[in-house]
Amino acid sequence: MSVITSIPKAFPDVNSCIVYTFDKRFVPYFSVALQSLIDQASGKKRDVLCFHVDLPAESEEELRRQCPQNISLRFINVAEAVSAYFPGNSFRGKGNWPIATYYRMLIPTLCQEYQTVLYLDADTIVAGDIDPLLQPAQGDEPAACVPESLTFSRSYGKNDIDRQNATLHLKYPEKYFNAGMVVFYPRNIDAKAFNAEVSDTLAHRNLPMLDQDCLNIILNTRVRMLDIRYNLTVHTWPKLPPLIGDRTLRRTIESALQSPVVIHYTTAEKPWRSKLYPYHDKWWKAAKETPFYEKLRAAANVHHRDDLLKFCYHCLLSPISKSHRESAAKYGYRFFSRF
Repeated sequence: MSVITSIPKAFPDVNSCIVYTFDKRFVPYFSVALQSLIDQASGKKRDVLCFHVDLPAESEEELRRQCPQNISLRFINVAEAVSAYFPGNSFRGKGNWPIATYYRMLIPTLCQEYQTVLYLDADTIVAGDIDPLLQPAQGDEPAACVPESLTFSRSYGKNDIDRQNATLHLKYPEKYFNAGMVVFYPRNIDAKAFNAEVSDTLAHRNLPMLDQDCLNIILNTRVRMLDIRYNLTVHTWPKLPPLIGDRTLRRTIESALQSPVVIHYTTAEKPWRSKLYPYHDKWWKAAKETPFYEKLRAAANVHHRDDLLKFCYHCLLSPISKSHRESAAKYGYRFFSRF
């Protein structure tokens, strides 16, 4: 297998692409992310790349059959590229994060033919128009991201803020971002220097959030911040409005909650594991259109047995504000409405 040096564009007139990274275990869940992208494309051309090292040919073919003609879906085996561009790398998984999460580090090297590369985690769905994310850079910024939600409320995210200050030493800690959605501008990135910095950072720093911390260290001073709606992490943003004193920021969050563009199902709690999860209905709406729906539904039935206990937890232990109590009641109603 030869080392990939550059990935050509699928459409000569399209200067952007969307990249996902995942392993074979995540194929059914990625199919939902893909379907949401297809649904929101409205016939527009989308160049989609999947970086992987272990996807079976039959899985690739099934996912290709899911795509209409306006969607180009290509699978890039990056095993050799990882070894070539990050020799002796310190890539390692942790908990719910597989090693595949690191493959996005190859974007500046492999995607130089594109002006803009939108990276999305495979546990996201596209719920709105992503065209604003696919535009060229506004200046010389290497990337654009959404700030991590927990940095906005010390009363809720104190441990995360303290961790960032103690371990990352960022010049602009308020610009710490969640890396489940990153807009890369490869032509504004020196790929060799980027790869060297990634390798050095991972080799010499103990990073609790793995490659997300690494990207924040490297991009902190030049990253451009985006509206919350472009990476709505559902485990935290819905809880924050009552904890935010700034009225303008509170309205911004509430607006994003009403009309998210990218919904990101972070943490181990996923919409296919619990119907108590915010925006689970949007995920399942896309799932119904995939070839994996029956498999996903069968697996979900096992997880949903625990929903009643989770509902009780949310009602009795978790809420720390009126909004939390209302949220727990809302999701509890959803649970009981199934019977």
